[in-house]
Amino acid sequence: MLAYFRCTDYLVGTLPGDDCYPENHLDHKETVQLSCTDKEFKAKTKNIHRITYYDMYELAVTCNIKPIDGHLSPVLNILDNSKL
Repeated sequence: MLAYFRCTDYLVGTLPGDDCYPENHLDHKETVQLSCTDKEFKAKTKNIHRITYYDMYELAVTCNIKPIDGHLSPVLNILDNSKL
């Protein structure tokens, strides 16, 4: 379950393993309003596992943590080599 944070420029959804992910995510039902940019929010954390929503059609997955239990890391920048 994503925990959402509204930065001044973008919407950020944090996932388990992110330093900003709440310990009790079931109680985290509202989007938290922040008075910082996405870059400033990202700089506050060491472990990052999140989805940044730039607009309705563009998003970025950012993950710098090691997956557990044999899981694979997410594919980042999947559209960089796209010929669409």
